[in-house]
Amino acid sequence: MRLLFTAGIITCFGGCASYDPAPPHLASQPCAKVAEFRTDGARVNGYDEKDQQTVFRYAYADCVKWEAKGYEPPAP
Repeated sequence: MRLLFTAGIITCFGGCASYDPAPPHLASQPCAKVAEFRTDGARVNGYDEKDQQTVFRYAYADCVKWEAKGYEPPAP
């Protein structure tokens, strides 16, 4: 029983430590490209990882709002 428990713990540490969830599916690919372009700009200007994610999230959300109103996103 002890061996089984130990094997389970080792398996969990091996699998859990390398678990990387799949990125969420984005509904608008053109807006994803625009947001990625904005994120690249933030990266070049020295923003840290958290701020880059914030830039992506807000740029994508803003683009989707405009796209819903009938405007086509600009091609980066």
